Amino acid sequence: MRRPNKLKARSIAKRLLQRCEVDSPPVRLSKIVSHLEISVVKGDPQKLAVLKTKEISAIVDLEGKIVVYNDKHPIVRKRFSVAHELGHYLMGHTIRNDIFNINSKDPREVEANMFAAELLMPFDWLKADMRVSGMKIRELAKKYWVSEEAMGWRLLKSDALLLG
Repeated sequence: MRRPNKLKARSIAKRLLQRCEVDSPPVRLSKIVSHLEISVVKGDPQKLAVLKTKEISAIVDLEGKIVVYNDKHPIVRKRFSVAHELGHYLMGHTIRNDIFNINSKDPREVEANMFAAELLMPFDWLKADMRVSGMKIRELAKKYWVSEEAMGWRLLKSDALLLG
């Protein structure tokens, strides 16, 4: 099994933010999907999934350029799920349906998670926020419109933030 290319995932997210002229949190996903000409719709991704599982947050149809997200989830989860699916699309993953799992070891899932994290919680922005105010996870999550779990994961995976 190949190793995930986290650097590539972060790089693609950073370039996308620059192209869309997004330079402060929270990232407006509507601006991103408009730029990418991708449709994002609420619905029941479970009905569209090839793999039937307990719960699906979102799925992407790569050919149709459509992301379907589960509208029953909290807004912060919907945002991360949509960003994750955009990561699959932009990383050129060849799967049609996948199951979001923040702890997955599948290289495609790791890359999509890293893309979503960098898109919604850019490393440089977080580093600046940590230096200026030493914000707590709850405050950062609120500022970036993400869950506390996602923010905690991001900070844990970005331990250089704590050293800088």
